[in-house]
Order: sequence, then structure tokens, then C-alpha cells
Amino acid sequence: MKMNRVFTILLMLLTIMAYGQTINATGMEEEKLQHVLDKTVDNKKVFGTVVNISSGSESWIGSAGNLTNQSQYFIASTTKLYITAIILKLRETGQLSLDDKISAYLPSNVMNDLHIYKGVDYSDEITIKHLLSHTSGLPDYFEQKKENGQSLKDELISGKDQKWIFEETIKLQRR
Repeated sequence: MKMNRVFTILLMLLTIMAYGQTINATGMEEEKLQHVLDKTVDNKKVFGTVVNISSGSESWIGSAGNLTNQSQYFIASTTKLYITAIILKLRETGQLSLDDKISAYLPSNVMNDLHIYKGVDYSDEITIKHLLSHTSGLPDYFEQKKENGQSLKDELISGKDQKWIFEETIKLQRR
């Protein structure tokens, strides 16, 4: 990612954060936020954006460019940030520990033979911390070749848009 794109996105987020503190029913702040989104889309490096700001009981959703508030889009590795934030919030509220085994949260049909290495099944040893730190030993299903000789990454790059079904993702992990 080029530095000017990073700067633009950071500036947009900082501006939105500043305005986000004062969202009210007058609509003036919403107009300012929408203006920031509209200026961010340059159709060269940023083609579309969707932002949701929530503070207490108030929230604002805006979009610009080739996306709408209802658009679905692939966020790739950014998913890891969302999952990590949710996990850390659950830890903060005492609902889980990073040292918890994932087998406490997943059914046995998912856990069975999930991680076999050199003939030893390590599936029940995987913790939440292992998954968050990418030290579980599970393969990278995104770049792993499937029966058709292509990886999910290859298929996406070639234009084959698709969704990830949980059962199929687990099947790819077991190879």
C-alpha cells in the first residue's frame, strides 16, 4: 500500500473519530462525515468505503463510491483484526481466557482429526491464543491447493467470487 493511501485513510479515520464524538439529531455532523467519505474516494486507489460509527445509543452509517450501506465485500486479512477485538472484549468481560482450548467451544465433529502432525492428533491442544497468534499449526487454507489444483486465493484472483462455508473450511484444514 502506498504511503499517500495510508495517510488518506488515517486522516479519514481521525476525522471521523473526532466528528463521531458529537453525532446528534441535527444532521450537521452526518453531513460532515459524509463529505469526508466522499472526498476519500478518488477512483484511483480508493473506490469505495463504508463506515459505521457508534457511540452509546447513537450511530451513523455512511458509504461512498462503489459501495452502499448494504454492500457485502471481501475484507481479507482485516477479518483477523475484528476477530481479535471481539475475543479480547470477551476476555475483558471474563467470558473466556486466551488459554482456553478451542475444543471447549467447538463440537467434537469439528475437532476430530483437525490437526494431525506426524501421526499424532494435536487437535485438543489448540488454544484461543494459538489461533490468534497463528501458532496452532493449522495450514493456511487460503493458499492451499484444493482438488481442482487451485487455491481459494487463485480462484478469487481469477474472478470467481465465493463465500466460505464453515464445513468446507474445516475440510480444507484436515488435508
